[in-house]
Amino acid sequence: MSRSRNVAFDKAAVVLLTALALGCTSERSVEPNGEERSFVYVSLQQDTVVTIIFDADADTIVDSIRSPEWNDAVRVIADPVNPVFALIPYAADELWLYPAGRTQPLGCFSFPYSPVAFVHSPDFVIGSRSGCSGTGSTALYRPPEMSLVFMDTVGLTWPRADEERGLIFGLADSCTETGGLLSSKIGAYDYLNRCFVRTWDIDPDGDGVANQVWRFELDAPRQRVYVTTDSAGIPSLVCHDVRQDVLIWQKPVFAVVGNPRVTPDGSEVWYPEPGGGTQGQRDRTETITIFDSETGTVLTVMDLKEYRVPGHGPVRPRVIRFLPSGDKAYVLCGFNSPGPLLVVDVRTRSVTQSFWQDTPRWPYFMDLGPGE
Repeated sequence: MSRSRNVAFDKAAVVLLTALALGCTSERSVEPNGEERSFVYVSLQQDTVVTIIFDADADTIVDSIRSPEWNDAVRVIADPVNPVFALIPYAADELWLYPAGRTQPLGCFSFPYSPVAFVHSPDFVIGSRSGCSGTGSTALYRPPEMSLVFMDTVGLTWPRADEERGLIFGLADSCTETGGLLSSKIGAYDYLNRCFVRTWDIDPDGDGVANQVWRFELDAPRQRVYVTTDSAGIPSLVCHDVRQDVLIWQKPVFAVVGNPRVTPDGSEVWYPEPGGGTQGQRDRTETITIFDSETGTVLTVMDLKEYRVPGHGPVRPRVIRFLPSGDKAYVLCGFNSPGPLLVVDVRTRSVTQSFWQDTPRWPYFMDLGPGE
């Protein structure tokens, strides 16, 4: 189910979205080193909600989008294949679509379920909402009109697409006796045949009781998931093979609310320690632990203390994105506190640049996507 990475691009939203649906082609910007141009998008709170646009090749700020009418968090998602990104105001149930690296929106679309990811075989936008008693849902929307194609009654949060197999993986929400939400399973949804496939319990203790899952990452080529969970009261990062339904490894971490990220070649898992969560007082809030993805062996621990925002405590790394080449990583710091954006050389494990370390800014979300 391979698909061209090129797409027609026009300033009008309907033309762009039709191109996404039909797979039209045009040339994409390529840097002198032969790599496609990439952009990093960071939403944060300054004097108002601002989305900063970075040129990932030059590591420079190229523009910003100010949104004074949005007074809460704004989620940013970048299409990993097509040159487009989206801003989603928290609880607004709408998506603002932008061309890559630009500030003039192509259009705004309303959704009953917040859109959270793009997939391309065929083209869909995934929406999801957590909820109890059948109120959680996973929805599929199709360009160009962004019509609702199908909706399932099982909510999948933090969804990631396995486009080779036509599956969406995510945390499958269930309900506690008190009516709260509990994610103790990984779920898979077949978006080509529009049916829920199955769930996997995360039970690293082997006691037959599934543990609550907090964060989730998918390694689609190897059919593995990396999740954070409380195992016997100890925060852990767990690698689970969903093809064979077996635990590969389990390693202790200091908090469950970091967002694990697999390197593009699948060889490493980077885990930021932002603190907070159920074990917030035991955190190591200024480090990134790098694991060997095959064995779970700790390869190195990056110490980020020197990149604190003065007067605002630990640096708290939270979200990581890699360039497709795998030679550079972006680390968004700040967890309910100000934090910088760090550029990291993956080979040397060293920070090469820090943005707004001296100017307190409260970050929300970050993503990375291709340019035109």
